[in-house]
Amino acid sequence: MLTYLVTGSISGIGFTNKLNAAIEDLQNQDHEIINIKYAQSIRRVSALILYK
Repeated sequence: MLTYLVTGSISGIGFTNKLNAAIEDLQNQDHEIINIKYAQSIRRVSALILYK
């Protein structure tokens, strides 16, 4: 299993755009996404994508 980390600011839609682009890129390379785990702090948000 492989991982891909996406991080960004809570404000704005930048994080969502980065996350969607990462998922699309992985799927275009024929990877299967197993799970996405989210974490949030006061100013930052992250998503850990597990794929194979």
